Amino acid sequence: MRMFSAEVFANKPVANGVWEMRIQAPADVLAESSPGQFLHVSVGDERHVLPRPLSICRIDKGAGRIRLVYRVVGAGTAYFAKMKPGESLKAMGPCGNGFFLEVGEKALLVGGGVGIPPLLFLAEKLKEENPGAFITAVLGYRSTSFLKEEFTKACDEVFICSDDGSEGFLGNSADFLQFKLAGSSRAKGIISQETVMFSCGPREMLKRIAGFAMLQQMPCQVSVEERMACGAGVCLGCPVKVKSGDGWKNMRVCKDGPVFQAGEIIW
Repeated sequence: MRMFSAEVFANKPVANGVWEMRIQAPADVLAESSPGQFLHVSVGDERHVLPRPLSICRIDKGAGRIRLVYRVVGAGTAYFAKMKPGESLKAMGPCGNGFFLEVGEKALLVGGGVGIPPLLFLAEKLKEENPGAFITAVLGYRSTSFLKEEFTKACDEVFICSDDGSEGFLGNSADFLQFKLAGSSRAKGIISQETVMFSCGPREMLKRIAGFAMLQQMPCQVSVEERMACGAGVCLGCPVKVKSGDGWKNMRVCKDGPVFQAGEIIW
């Protein structure tokens, strides 16, 4: 993990309130990045001191670029959305611990909102390490989908959900698993103890995914979203409670995570 200056190569909207930015990055940062990790990106505005954590969506080592997908939710991300190609920003990374690549015969990727982008990096990496693996993705959007074509190429099967019913299943990813997939003829081929589940998205969605995985006795890793300050585990500002013996302890999302075993977290 290190600080570096990155030139913006492209920055454009891909859905309502969702933007995609591609930045140049040093070769060592590209080489060290793994699915589930993030960059801590400085806003570049003295009124907003704290950097913003942006998950890594994709790595293009040939072009020397990192792809970031983010939602505009406040002043910091609004600043990012105004950046033009040729401008530069400061970033730190890759940060955190990513997914442990338990490559088996089957993998189930479940994403919601801006928790979807890091799963693309994961899908491509899983296929790279085990070309014979059957990868299913369940992607939940508020309305307009994004990255759908990329997931279709990286995965063997893709299911789309939307909160407003404009595309695919009406409901979120957890609804789809519980009320649609679990009772279908496809469930036996996807939901099994031999399938490893990976998930990223809003906390309430992850809580339901963790419960679903426990009922199905499926191993499950979750990438937790949390507000961060330092991004390096120093300030202790992004704790999550995990089981420890007969009690619990705090773990840092930025340093110990953002990926945890779903069964470890006290939801």
